[in-house]
Amino acid sequence: MTRIYLFYIILWIFFANSSLLGQKKPCAKNGTIDLSSYNFNTNNNIQLKGEWEFYWNEYLDYNDLQNLYITSQLIKVPSFWNTYIPQKQWGKGYGTYRLKIKIPEINRKYGILIKNSGTSHKLFIDSLEIGSIGSPGKNFNTTKYSYKTDIFCFTPTNNEVNIIIHMANFHHRNGGLWNEVKLGFEENIKNRRVLSIALTLFLIGTFFSIGLYNIILFLLRKRNRYLLFFGIFAILLAIRSLFSNNYYIYLLTDINWRIVISIEYLSFYMAPPIFGLFIYSMYPRDYSRKFAHYFLFGTVIFAILIFILPINIFVYGSPFYEIIIIILGGYIIYVLYNANKKGRNGVKILFAGFIVLFITVINDILYSNEYINSVELLPFGLFVFIIVQSYLVSSIFAKKFNRIEKLTRDLNIVNQNLETLVEARTMEVSLINEAIEEKNIALEDQKHEISIQKDNLEIKNREITSSISYASKIQNAILPEIKSFRDHFQNYFIIYKPRDIISGDFYWLYEWGEKLFFALADCTGHGVPGAFMSILGFNLLNEVLTQYLSVFTEESFKSNQILNILRKKIKKALHQTSPLGENQDGIDISFCMYDKLSREIQFAGANPFFYILRKKMPEFEIENDTVVKYDIDKTFELVQLKGDRMPVGVYLIEKEFTNYSFKVNSGDKLYLYSDGLSDLIGGERGKKFLQKRVRELIINIHSKPMKEQELIINNTIEDWVGTKHEQMDDISMLGIEIK
Repeated sequence: MTRIYLFYIILWIFFANSSLLGQKKPCAKNGTIDLSSYNFNTNNNIQLKGEWEFYWNEYLDYNDLQNLYITSQLIKVPSFWNTYIPQKQWGKGYGTYRLKIKIPEINRKYGILIKNSGTSHKLFIDSLEIGSIGSPGKNFNTTKYSYKTDIFCFTPTNNEVNIIIHMANFHHRNGGLWNEVKLGFEENIKNRRVLSIALTLFLIGTFFSIGLYNIILFLLRKRNRYLLFFGIFAILLAIRSLFSNNYYIYLLTDINWRIVISIEYLSFYMAPPIFGLFIYSMYPRDYSRKFAHYFLFGTVIFAILIFILPINIFVYGSPFYEIIIIILGGYIIYVLYNANKKGRNGVKILFAGFIVLFITVINDILYSNEYINSVELLPFGLFVFIIVQSYLVSSIFAKKFNRIEKLTRDLNIVNQNLETLVEARTMEVSLINEAIEEKNIALEDQKHEISIQKDNLEIKNREITSSISYASKIQNAILPEIKSFRDHFQNYFIIYKPRDIISGDFYWLYEWGEKLFFALADCTGHGVPGAFMSILGFNLLNEVLTQYLSVFTEESFKSNQILNILRKKIKKALHQTSPLGENQDGIDISFCMYDKLSREIQFAGANPFFYILRKKMPEFEIENDTVVKYDIDKTFELVQLKGDRMPVGVYLIEKEFTNYSFKVNSGDKLYLYSDGLSDLIGGERGKKFLQKRVRELIINIHSKPMKEQELIINNTIEDWVGTKHEQMDDISMLGIEIK
C-alpha cells in the first residue's frame, strides 16, 4: 500500500508542475508582451500572463493612458488584486488594467478569452469598446456583476495594440483578473472553448449518470444506504460543475447571479458531509457517528448563512470551510486506515481512490488561494474516485449474485424429483384436455357447416350484396377463427377495426406440435389494395412456414428466418427489383413463436412495437439497445421490444431481421398492435394517439381481465376519435395472457 500511495503522490507532483515542463512561452513584462515572432498557427493560443499595468480607483481610457504623467503599478495576472490595494478595502473597489501587445499579423481576426473574474469588467482594444461582462461601476449600487466566461473578437490595424480592462468588484471577497486571459486567432480560440465545454459536459454527464444509477440501485435495495449517499454526492458534483469555475449554466439560461453563487456555495458546503455519510455507511463500525452528526450540523449552519446573508458577506465563509474539509479528509484517511487493518471488504481500492481525491483537494485549495503554482486537479481526482467506487459497487453486487446462483442451483437439485412427478401428472391432464378439445373442435366444425348452409339459403332469398362486402367476407374467412386462440390461450382479446369494409391488416395463427406461431401484420395501404396485400401476405406466410418447418428442426428454428424468407417471396411476387422502383409495397409485422413446453418465445418484427407485461425479475434475458423497461409498481414491469426499422419487402438498406428469445411465465401478457392505433387522429386538438399513450393505456389496464381490457381499449378508441374525426387507417391489436 505504501508504494501505491507514493505513486499517487509522484503523479500529483507531475500534474501540478506540468505547466513548467512544456516549451517556455512569452510573458508580459513591465506591461508589455512581445508576440511579433510568435506563430499562432503552430503554437496555438497564448496566455497573457505576467506583469500588467494597474491603476487603482481609476477608469482610464486609451487617451488618458497616453499621458506620460500618469503613474501605474505592475500587477501579476492572473492573481487577486487584494495584495495590491489597501488592506482595509478587502478586495473591493475598481481599477484599470492595461497590457501592450506586439502582434505578428494585422488585418487578421483575433479572439480574447476572458474567464470569469471578480466580478465585472469592460474590455477595450485601444479606444474601441469590444464588450463587457456585467457592468463595472464605482460603488456597490452602480455595479452589475456577472461570472460569465466569454470570447471577444477584434481585427487589429496596427502591429501594437493596447488591451484595456475596466474592472470592479464590490460583491466578492476577492477581486481582479484571477483567471487566465488568452489570445489567439478567432477560430483557434473558439475551437478550444468548444473542446473545453465538451470535456466539462462529459464530466457533468458522467457524475449525474453515476449518481442517478446509484440512487436507482438504492431504491431497488434500500438496505445499502451507501448507494444513496454516493448518488447524492455525485449529483452534487454535477451541479457544482455546472454552477462553478466556467459557469456553464449560462450556456443554458441567463439565470440570476445571486442564484448561481448561492447554488455554487451550497453544493460546495453540502458535498463533503454527504461524502462523509457515504464513508460512514460503508464502514459504520470504524466511523464515529457523533463526528458525522457534528460535521453535518456545522455544514447546515454554513448553508443557512447563504440564505440570510448578502453575497459580499457569506463568501468569506469558504476559507474557514476549506479548513474543515481538510480536517474531514484527514479523519476519513484515519477511518480507512483502521478499516484496512481490520480487513474490511473493498477498503483497499476505496482507500487508494480517496488518496488520489484528497491530494487533488489539497492541491486545488492551495492553488485557489495562490499558495502554490499549479493547475486544477479536482475534476481528475473526482473522476478517478467515481470510477473506483463504481468498480467497488459492481464487485459487491457480483459477489452477491454469484451467491444467489449457488443457492438457486442447490434448490433446483432438491426440487428435481418433485418437478418430475408434477410434470408426469400435468402430462396426463394435458392429454385428457386435448381429447376434450378435439371433440369440441369437431362439434364446432359441424356447427360451422350448418351455419354456412343456412347462410347460403338466406343469400338466395336476398339481393346480391356489393362486391366490397363480399370481398370482406372472403378476407375474414382466411383469418384464424377466434376459437383457435381460445383453444391455446387462457385469456386473450383481438381488436380488428378496418378503416373500410375490408382491411390491410391481418392476424395469423399456426400450430406445429408443441409450438404455436402467431403474428399481427399491417400491409401497405388499406381498403381494396390493402386487402389484396393482406391475402398475398397471409398465403405466403403459410407457404413460408410450411416449407421452413420441413427443412429445419425444432432446435434450429429462428423467428427472424421466417421474415427473411417471407421478404424474398414478397419481392418476387411483386417484382420488386430495386428500392428506388415504383413498387414500394411491403408488410409491417410482429411475428412470434411460442414453445408451450419450454415456455420460450421468439420474436422478430418489421417496424412495430411489442410489449411484455410481467412480474419483475432480477434481469431480463435480452441485452439489446432496443429493449426498454418501464416500472409499473413494486411487482410488475412493462418490457418494450422494437422491431427492425424496415418492412418485409424491398428497402433501401436490407439486413437480416433481429431474433429475440426469452422465457415467459404464467400470467405474463403479450401485446401486438398495428400503427393504426398509435397514428389514430383525435382528441381535443386533432393529434395522434402516439406510442406513449398506447404504452400508458396498457399500464393502466394491466391488472384487469383480458376481455375487460378489450372493452376499455375499444371505448378509448371511440372516445379519442369522437364525432369530429375519422379513422384514417386500419386498427388491429392482439392481447394474450400466458396460461
